[in-house]
Amino acid sequence: MDSEFLFKQADKNQDGLISYAEFTNLLTEIRFPISPMFSECFTDLDQDRDGYLNLQEFQFFCENLEEEVVDCMQIFQQMDEDNDGFILKSQAEKIFESLGFDEGFEDVFLNLDQDKDGKLNPLEFWGLMNM
Repeated sequence: MDSEFLFKQADKNQDGLISYAEFTNLLTEIRFPISPMFSECFTDLDQDRDGYLNLQEFQFFCENLEEEVVDCMQIFQQMDEDNDGFILKSQAEKIFESLGFDEGFEDVFLNLDQDKDGKLNPLEFWGLMNM
């Protein structure tokens, strides 16, 4: 998994640090289950106790994510036929069908494609894999 990519995605104000709000927004974007315990998790990850996660602290979090995230990224890379870092709508539709869904793809895709560019980046793809 590319933790630097995720870090840049989470760091919305591009200050080189991830606030608790940015952290939980990232987890929400990738449809990672969030519980009230995440404030404690964030505090534990914040080794220098400055109230933010720097890249090194965030990488520690990424290294300890569950296997399903790694599996998802491997699937993403396999589905990304031209290795451009995106999955086209037609490719996503095949995945949707393979998960056993027969209808509703258009609505689901529009919901997942947060930047409305007609393709899924890794974060958006995570949402498809967690339906």
